[in-house]
Amino acid sequence: MKSLSGKELARFVERQGWQLLRLQGSHHIYGKSGNIVRLSIPIHGDKPLKIGLLKHFLKESARQHRRSLNSELLVVLGNEAQQVQRRRRIARAIRKLDRLREEVSKKYPVSYEMWELIREDRDTR
Repeated sequence: MKSLSGKELARFVERQGWQLLRLQGSHHIYGKSGNIVRLSIPIHGDKPLKIGLLKHFLKESARQHRRSLNSELLVVLGNEAQQVQRRRRIARAIRKLDRLREEVSKKYPVSYEMWELIREDRDTR
């Protein structure tokens, strides 16, 4: 299991719908409305959390959702895999837009003087 920092775990928990209720020293206390469970996440800069604490959070989440530990792990990892897929799709779309932009600029070259005329026209309105 990959170790996370407290900041990374806090971001993940917030994406799952938990809200920051209060701060107690370096511990951030999270909760959900209508739920008595509270998560206390220690945040000490970018220092990684110990594996035992991460396993504890995973077990508590599995117990709360009435799932096995393995199925809870699949749910957590599934969310991360979906995010990676979205990032890849976005990166592909950006590369495609850049290629199209280059093709259009080659086909229809724009001179500097033309941009000046456009700016002058815009400024006179």
